[in-house]
Amino acid sequence: MASLSGASSNIICSNNIAAGSYGIQLYPSMYVFGGATEYFDSSNNTIYHNNFVNNTNQVYQEENFNNTWNEVYPSGGNYWSDYNGTDLYSGPYQNITGSDGIGDTPYVIDANNIDHYPLMNLYSPTPFYVARTVIGQGFNTYMYFSFANYGNNSETLNETVYANTTSIESENMTLASGKSATVRFSWNTTGFAYGNYALTVTNETNTGSTNFTGGLVKVSIPGDIDGDFNVSRQDLVLLSNAYGSKPSDSNWDSNADINGDGKINLLDLVLLATHYGQHYP
Repeated sequence: MASLSGASSNIICSNNIAAGSYGIQLYPSMYVFGGATEYFDSSNNTIYHNNFVNNTNQVYQEENFNNTWNEVYPSGGNYWSDYNGTDLYSGPYQNITGSDGIGDTPYVIDANNIDHYPLMNLYSPTPFYVARTVIGQGFNTYMYFSFANYGNNSETLNETVYANTTSIESENMTLASGKSATVRFSWNTTGFAYGNYALTVTNETNTGSTNFTGGLVKVSIPGDIDGDFNVSRQDLVLLSNAYGSKPSDSNWDSNADINGDGKINLLDLVLLATHYGQHYP
């Protein structure tokens, strides 16, 4: 449980608040100065990117304070386990066809406290990490997805990664209450046409189903580092800048690791040279 008493202009962010009587409580405070009593509201606070899960009362306010419950789009607000909205639209006004991980309707606490961009899934700073955003056709990349179970019971998870609508890989696991895990998925792009692919994870559990979006990845010509579907001098410059590096180095560029072996070396240069001048279409 989180609690504010007579506190203003604070930021409450990245907390997991679960299975309590109250998720967050907001109180006024009273001080006596020289015989005079002054009251301080818990208002003008910004509360976002928190997970409010299975609390008896997600928010309790002793008075009708005015606080902000979301950041601007697309950063979003908080995850509320009792939110029953849908995610069919996107955009700042949620009027563009296509889901974006944000609820189409606000989560209303009271007239002065509204989460305008409630999150459809549990917030995690980096729930889905893709090793490379440009992949040469026929080569592999890896994706890492973080799961957390904030419920009271263990969850059986069945996760499947998709590139657009094509299933890439599935994983089954059981996650105990209060535990988290990171799963690595691999994708071999052999047989995938050149183009942009949206990576998503469908997470089926014994309590429901959720979808997570991991962003766009391009399948292109081996040696295309900047993702313009053309192996050119610009790609050679990018490879040169990262040449000899490994992931812990400051000049590391994952897209320049053309063969995906965790090193940028002569093998990557040979691949680029082999395909130099090729373009699509």
